[in-house]
Parts: sequence; C-alpha cells; structure tokens
Amino acid sequence: MNDPTALVTLRTGVEVPRILIGTVGVTLGRLRENQPIALYELAKLAQDPDHQLFGNTSQVLRGIGMVDPDGSLNGLTRDIVRAFVELDGGDFRLVHPLG
Repeated sequence: MNDPTALVTLRTGVEVPRILIGTVGVTLGRLRENQPIALYELAKLAQDPDHQLFGNTSQVLRGIGMVDPDGSLNGLTRDIVRAFVELDGGDFRLVHPLG
C-alpha cells in the first residue's frame, strides 16, 4: 500500500506529500466545473504572487481554503496548482501533476 505521507515528485520537479495531490486535485476539479474563473485566477496567482485576484474570486478561494486570509497561497498549494494547471494565454487546462 502507498504511504499517503510519502513524497512524490510533481512534473515541475517539486516534491510534495502524496496525500495533498488528491485533496488539491479534487478541489481544482470542482472549481473547473463550478467556478472556472476562480480556477483561472488561482492558477495566475500560483504563477505570480503579486497577481490581483479578479472580482469575488478571493472570497471564493478563501471560502474553500485554497488561499490564506490575506489572499496569498502557501508554498505547497502553489506548487501543486502550478503542476496541475497549464495556462495558455486566457485558456487553461488541468493536467496530470506528477512527473
């Protein structure tokens, strides 16, 4: 059986605990279905910590625990979001995060 606390390597080269991949992945999938603009804004914030979130996306992302109360991303969440979401201009897609 796989140890959920074991480290796995993201496609970006960063190592994170395996258990976080599933947790964040489910949340990103739900955002894609229900709040695609919030997912896009989260991906932009993961790329650029100075990105200003659009509209009410800060409130949405805080409400589901994806950003800290000050609107920033913690390091592990940022790394996982960067591995899961590919941005191409104004478009995005979810990809397999592991390398």
